[in-house]
Amino acid sequence: MRFMHRAIAPLLAIVLALLASSPAFACSLVRSLWPGLGWLPDDSALVYVTDAGVERFDVASGRTTLLSEPSGTYGVQEFAMSPDGTVVAHTFVGGVGPDCRGWWPTVRFVRVADGALLRRWTRLRGWFGPLLYRPDGSFLLGFAERPEGRSLGDDAAVTRVTWRHDAAGVRRGAGPYVARGAVAPVGGRLLTWNGATLRLLETERWTPLAERHRHSGWFDGAVWGPAGDRLASTEHRAPSAEELEEEGEHRGGEGAVVVRDGHTLAPLHRIEEPGWRPGGAAFSPDGRYLAVLSTPSVGTERWRRGRLVLWRTAGWVEVASVPAPRAIEVPMAWSHDGRTLAVGGYGRGEEAFEVPPPALFSLQDLGLTGGEP
Repeated sequence: MRFMHRAIAPLLAIVLALLASSPAFACSLVRSLWPGLGWLPDDSALVYVTDAGVERFDVASGRTTLLSEPSGTYGVQEFAMSPDGTVVAHTFVGGVGPDCRGWWPTVRFVRVADGALLRRWTRLRGWFGPLLYRPDGSFLLGFAERPEGRSLGDDAAVTRVTWRHDAAGVRRGAGPYVARGAVAPVGGRLLTWNGATLRLLETERWTPLAERHRHSGWFDGAVWGPAGDRLASTEHRAPSAEELEEEGEHRGGEGAVVVRDGHTLAPLHRIEEPGWRPGGAAFSPDGRYLAVLSTPSVGTERWRRGRLVLWRTAGWVEVASVPAPRAIEVPMAWSHDGRTLAVGGYGRGEEAFEVPPPALFSLQDLGLTGGEP
């Protein structure tokens, strides 16, 4: 027994050393799962997420500043900027390795002007949902608490709670755990999507307002129009068994963008691009245009390229189509003056979760001058 201990101990030390030095276990290696971006109210700077963390790009000088560098295995997971552009909230999750103390999901509030840390919450058991600011500047943070001894994936064993952060301070109360969500720019309605369900809630008492289900496939994302009277959901169906057998892993499933009523979720218009799967969408500030970023749904090229299509919402006429970064489920944001569109570059590349800086498209890049084709 003593001999076995002497023989195993050096081997165990070697294994632990290798694990500690492996990028998969090193918490200093930042990887962003759900990147985000947002413009400052005066359009002077763009704040976004990359592999490095949360960065600020000043348009006039072209200078990039790192605002927050989380030491988490999975990097920045959620991102939200306050309506006045002064604060960025983001989450990250620690893991095993240097500078880590276990699986501790953390949310930080960082000042955009200089990157100063304003507040930090760390939860020992469970995980955060999306970070959401309401139009009045109050803050919603969903969190799923995990009892001791239960796995993170055991949804039946969690207590779903919602944190509110506003002028009155931080309040903790019962509420739904939201996997993905977006708050309407008017009225404070909360749109959520998870798998095949799209749901609309009011955020005071969490009363359900409307709900839609897909019988095949799922909802990838959704964005509100500027007036809150409509939204666009990106959806796709899973490839059939026959398609998978024919195309193998290079088949991604067909997709569509569905424009819906902002109060009932009833479909108003459907945009289908055969051979392409939508990964992001954004209404222009005046509501006259809808930009859609898609990636090929078939073949190995679906991980290497994308295209950006601009639709005029009056009559739903395509007015531009240009090459764009490869991406799936990407953030997109127009500047407040409607002259520049920022497109996140999230996609599969050399690394599993490669997050380059966003690409910027001017009206001229999209073939528009003065807002008209």
